[in-house]
Amino acid sequence: MMKHPTRTFCGTTVLLTLAVALTGVGTTRTASAANPDISMCAVEKCAHVPAQTLNGAWEVMVGLVDCGSGAAIGPAFPSLLAFADAGTFVETTSNPAFAAGQREPGVGVWSRIGPGMYQAKSEAFIQFTTSANPPTTPGFLAGVQTITQTIVFDSDADHWTAEAKVLFSDTAGTTYRGPMCAKASAQRLQ
Repeated sequence: MMKHPTRTFCGTTVLLTLAVALTGVGTTRTASAANPDISMCAVEKCAHVPAQTLNGAWEVMVGLVDCGSGAAIGPAFPSLLAFADAGTFVETTSNPAFAAGQREPGVGVWSRIGPGMYQAKSEAFIQFTTSANPPTTPGFLAGVQTITQTIVFDSDADHWTAEAKVLFSDTAGTTYRGPMCAKASAQRLQ
């Protein structure tokens, strides 16, 4: 289980549930996994950002990307995330790949994992199965969507960017899609 952060840092690696609700395209590792120096860049870039900047509500634009090249796949969509002091968070998304009422809001946990870095993981229930209908949706099985993300704050405490990986599993817990990748940008909800 992840613990809540206790130190002051601004770079934030958050394996968040960015309601990324990925649609099943692209596999491979994220850029942050390929570049371990990303956290140090974040620390140097925004060491002045106050501690616990992740707490609060965020407006997030999420875009699916090819895991290998990072190229965008389809249009971005909005999501909302709210992080609490206790190291928990909730999220919801408007990803058009899901049918109305198909995906429940996600719940998750977050913690500090190193200097200027946080991680978060969330899960959301997929309530019913839908068939593929390209290019709108690849279709989803009833089960669970799991999202992990890496977040890095920009030069202030009100903006960050993230990279995410998403897995889909059926009701038996068998992964049927993923990992898939996404990138996101967020601003604090004012």
